[in-house]
Amino acid sequence: MNKEAGLHILESRLTKDQTYIEHKGCYEISATAMDSLQLKFWINGFGMDAWDIDYQPVDEEIAE
Repeated sequence: MNKEAGLHILESRLTKDQTYIEHKGCYEISATAMDSLQLKFWINGFGMDAWDIDYQPVDEEIAE
């Protein structure tokens, strides 16, 4: 995610376990969140400022 758009997510964390790696010109952000249409709509709202989105299933027992 480019740094300008990513700053919003760093200031208002998506989840408690959110992490990020700072790269030149962008952030790589990782978080565990419920897979929902609302989440996808919100992410899509960033348009070209967010790319390479990777959704990975989480074992429910591990997540708790």
